[in-house]
Parts: sequence; structure tokens; C-alpha cells
Amino acid sequence: MTYDLHIIRRLFTGYVLLIAGLIIFFVVLHYVEYVDDFMDRGATMKDVFLVYYPNYVPEIVKLTSPLALFISAIFLTSRLSQRLELASLQTAGVSLYRLMVPFAITGLLVSTVMFGFNGWIAPETNRVRLAFEQDYTKDAPGRAGVRQYPQAECSRKRPFRQFLRAPLDDGYKRYVTAVFRGRIAASAY
Repeated sequence: MTYDLHIIRRLFTGYVLLIAGLIIFFVVLHYVEYVDDFMDRGATMKDVFLVYYPNYVPEIVKLTSPLALFISAIFLTSRLSQRLELASLQTAGVSLYRLMVPFAITGLLVSTVMFGFNGWIAPETNRVRLAFEQDYTKDAPGRAGVRQYPQAECSRKRPFRQFLRAPLDDGYKRYVTAVFRGRIAASAY
């Protein structure tokens, strides 16, 4: 039991430190890339750092959480192996499956927390973030200059057939008919 708590604590500490480092990295990189758009469109630094980035952090956590947990587990396992802790535990008769229990517990705990986080917290903060991006960035979706493709139209006679018209950049028109059962027929004229 002491071994399990020790491994869980070390794994979780590495996970939190990696998440914090990745948040700082992504925020600095994003700020450097978009600072001119924010300034040109009239966003104040107060709005950027007190509204936009606090609402951007949950998206970063959502995207980097699996990577951070994986890297933390690899790093911890290599440290345990380097200090010969794994070899001494196996020599003492502890099975490999028993050594994996704290890793599995931490993985299940983080997965459960991230399930709730991704389902309830991240969508709410993404609404604020996307609205801010729509107002204060140059390449936001839905602005003039960004192509909006028409939505699929469904035929009343054949409800499983969808008809999508998407004009190509070179001036040709391609009509793609997606048929139920996965067959796709395309014609260009």
C-alpha cells in the first residue's frame, strides 16, 4: 500500500508539472502568434489575459492531458528502473501486474476527471473563447473572405441520399452524391 501511494503521488506530480509546463508553452506560443491581431482589432490586454486565456486553458488541458500522463508514466518508470527499484521489487517476489496497479489507478482517476472536464467545463469555456476569437482575430471562422460551403440537402423521395454541392477553388463544380451504404459517385463539369 505504501508503494502504491508513493507511485501515485510521483506520477500525479509529474502529470501536473507537465500540464503546467505545456499550458505555459502553448499560451506563450499562441500569444506571440496572435498579439498583432488582438492589437489591430482593439482587444485590451486585460481582456486578452483575463478573459481569453483563462478560457483557452481548459482546451489546452483537454488536448495535452493524455500526452502528459503518458510522458509522466514513462519518465517515472525509467527513474524507477534507473534506481533499481523495479529490479529490487521483482527480486522480492512482486509480480509485474502488481507493479502496474498504481499506474492503472492513476490512469483511471485521470480519465474519470477528464471525462467530466471534457463534457461540462471545456464546452462552456470554448464558447467564450470562440466568441472572443470571432471578434478579435483575423482568421476566425465565419468572417468575410473565408469560404462557407453550402450545407447538405436531403431529398424527400430518398431520405438516405444526401446531395452536397461544393465549388472548387479552380472554378470547376463538383457534385458529390453520397449514397446510403457508402457508395460515392462524383461527376465534374
